Amino acid sequence: MAKQTINQGTAPTGAGGDTFRSGSAKLQANDDELYAAFGASGGVLPSALPIGKGGTGATTVAQARINLSLSNDRLNTANVSQTGIVAPGTEAGIYIHEEGRPFLYRGDAPTAPRWSVTDGGTGGRTIAEAKANLGLNRFAQNTGNTAVGAPNVDAAIIISDSSWGIYKGNAPGFFRALNIVDGGTGAETAEQARVNLGLDRFYQQGASNTLIMSPDKDLLLNLQNNNITLWRNSTSTSTPIRTGLNTTVDSNGFIKSASPIVQLFADKIELNDEAQQQNIEFKKLGVGDYLIKGSSGFAQDGWYIETPKDANGNLLVAVVYEQLANGDISVKTYDYMLNNKGRIVADTETPLDIPETRWIDLRLQELPQPEIEVTDDPEQ
Repeated sequence: MAKQTINQGTAPTGAGGDTFRSGSAKLQANDDELYAAFGASGGVLPSALPIGKGGTGATTVAQARINLSLSNDRLNTANVSQTGIVAPGTEAGIYIHEEGRPFLYRGDAPTAPRWSVTDGGTGGRTIAEAKANLGLNRFAQNTGNTAVGAPNVDAAIIISDSSWGIYKGNAPGFFRALNIVDGGTGAETAEQARVNLGLDRFYQQGASNTLIMSPDKDLLLNLQNNNITLWRNSTSTSTPIRTGLNTTVDSNGFIKSASPIVQLFADKIELNDEAQQQNIEFKKLGVGDYLIKGSSGFAQDGWYIETPKDANGNLLVAVVYEQLANGDISVKTYDYMLNNKGRIVADTETPLDIPETRWIDLRLQELPQPEIEVTDDPEQ
């Protein structure tokens, strides 16, 4: 019920207020409700608030634990101060020990392990106990390592002293690089890795090359000095593969072998990767008069100049070129005419610039490159 308040009337006589009897009735009703709320029995208040009324039913800590099922032989020892949370069936409890460590009791086992493995813990109070319970004690080698064990504890990945490896079975000496079947090289050095991967037959000591090997190890792509070659069965012969690294497309759309290539336009030059290794300069001396300085000179074998033509193969300009005594290359372009024998020759009286969007290809002598030798000796 709601609290009943006594009407005291008007001061000082109390006129208009509750009579002595009506006021006493209100006091009695309020007392009865309070006694009922505190769990009084036979008009006598209990010594402690009952559990059903939000209390512990006890006047001491020990009795309160007993009433709340927090203190019995299964879940509390007499000389240990602890805080507990008990499962509804009081068969298990999570406790915080006086030392500040949590642990789990089950059933009548007050000495149950702290956070057992089956409960998501390690079951150990120390690192050594935890490693033993998790099956990692076989892999820990007193070197301050970190281990990740497989579920069946027959293998573990170990990180120790800034290195790592994989243990298998009970072989603590197997601390090596990841095996090939496990996605590694099975080696701790580059030399041994090449041997394990079958690359020792192709790798050349001191050579800077990139290797891509076929699964059967008898074919290999070798990339070196902008050349891609195909090696077969460790032989010294190789099959060149034509790519943009070793070929060029000339002004007329034809694919040609490439060494250093200079594309000569009317107002500039463009160099391929190999030509950029040389200190080449371009000068335009006049209409149709160009000078290429600082190059290695014309190639000594194969083609070395290609002039622009129309769709029918007719020259767009007549080209006169020469390599000067100092190694510079002079290129001059003219209109063309017929001589007295009916042949097309340069009209040196009528210089013309190279047509716009077209160019003259100049193939230069290659710079010396280190020779590649193939050996079957793994030590090489």
